[in-house]
Amino acid sequence: MPERDPLFFFSMFLLFIVAIISLWLQSSNRMHLEFPIDSKHAKHARELIENKRLHASIEEFPASLEIIKNVNLNAYIDLLLDQHKNSDKSMREYIARIPFTEQGQHFFRSVSVGWHNSFSITLIAHKKYDGYHKILIARLSKEVTVSLLYRILSPVASIFGMTISEQKQMEAIITNVNQGENKQIMENMMMFVMADNLHNRFNNDVEIDFVQK
Repeated sequence: MPERDPLFFFSMFLLFIVAIISLWLQSSNRMHLEFPIDSKHAKHARELIENKRLHASIEEFPASLEIIKNVNLNAYIDLLLDQHKNSDKSMREYIARIPFTEQGQHFFRSVSVGWHNSFSITLIAHKKYDGYHKILIARLSKEVTVSLLYRILSPVASIFGMTISEQKQMEAIITNVNQGENKQIMENMMMFVMADNLHNRFNNDVEIDFVQK
């Protein structure tokens, strides 16, 4: 068997070092996201969203991940503030603080209960690295219009132990979303769906962990 040229081994060693450095740089530039999950209701929430029809019905999911040079950051923040001029005050204040922090994330929740019920979660996350900023903004919302027939029949169905469809489960949860347990189930569902979507879209840029609370 012919001997290998020492130059060959040296070249392979250099390629190995370059690959390791490249992987390290890619990892260090990834944005680390933590999704808070209520452990008591995590299993129930996962079971509900595993059904494809229910999973699809939940989603309205605009999301963007921008990479901005440090010199352009203030102008970009001004554009974001103008875009969110009608948003909640706390969201605008968080956006305005981005240039003064190295990294961070925050979830903003919104609940509206009535005939047209809605639940939304907005995530804003950012990371500064090597003269650049990654800024991620994602919003997931679920709207349910509760039928009059369901409002009338649901107590009867409950008394006789009747089963209800996935959509009826959603109606039951979101109609009573201000109740502690239903709110936690709904929030867990939204967190799982958002995390799955962000992983599918931005896997090279984000690292996702679930943190139980």
